[in-house]
Amino acid sequence: MAGGKAWCQISSGWRKLHLALDADSGDIIAHVMTDQDAGDASQVEPLLDQIEMPIGQFTADGAYDGNPTYQVVARHSADAAVVIPPRSNALERPDSPPRVSETVISRRSTPMEE
Repeated sequence: MAGGKAWCQISSGWRKLHLALDADSGDIIAHVMTDQDAGDASQVEPLLDQIEMPIGQFTADGAYDGNPTYQVVARHSADAAVVIPPRSNALERPDSPPRVSETVISRRSTPMEE
């Protein structure tokens, strides 16, 4: 599952459309419309509630980085990999194991062999 969002303006302010996509097909499998004040990470649970089967991977941007997101994904799909780049102001905790997102980022930052 990959997350996405789009903004639109209406007379009473901005609305944000949060989407969950099937990464293989590109199909929209869940959606939530919020006002401009709703945080991205707060919409993970409403999106996952619309998906009946377990997901293999949750991919999102740094706005979703935080324990609440990881907890919601684990409750929905215990074996799902969570791939989220850390926020720019994130601090590494020495007592925590490496996350999938850190492994993916370190692979991306290594030059590809030709």
